[in-house]
Amino acid sequence: MADLLLIKVGNRAQNALKVQELLSRYGCNIEVRLGLHEFAPECEGKDEGIIILKLSGNLEDFKKLKEDLEKIEGVKAIYQEL
Repeated sequence: MADLLLIKVGNRAQNALKVQELLSRYGCNIEVRLGLHEFAPECEGKDEGIIILKLSGNLEDFKKLKEDLEKIEGVKAIYQEL
């Protein structure tokens, strides 16, 4: 089983530090982190990125991380259990 959190970060220039600080707070729950900036070549000039996290821990922590991320304007997160 794998617990993944997919995060779309809009307004990267404005939100990157906020997202980074939040991910640092949940660092014990993050096994793997992959970050991609400007992930859609056809959208040149967009200030967006995606982050893929493989999580460890419990579901309540995952839900709280997702909720906290989505409090940041322009950030969307999707939790997926595989």
